[in-house]
Amino acid sequence: IVEVRGVITRGVQTSPAQLQTWPKNIWWYFLATWGLYPIAYALPQLGFTGDVVVVRQLLFSIADISSKLIYGI
Repeated sequence: IVEVRGVITRGVQTSPAQLQTWPKNIWWYFLATWGLYPIAYALPQLGFTGDVVVVRQLLFSIADISSKLIYGI
């Protein structure tokens, strides 16, 4: 995460003035989407019921799609 923050910071410094807000927005998007992974990893602490397994898989799917596919685009 530190490395990504450094790359985004360098992007802000080299971007034209009208585009400088986009890298900052990408950073917050990056944190929000990658923040779903620790939540999904911690869910088994609540038990291994069917609902927890489904919610965990749903969180992993949302995190994968939003952090990799959409961020890549």
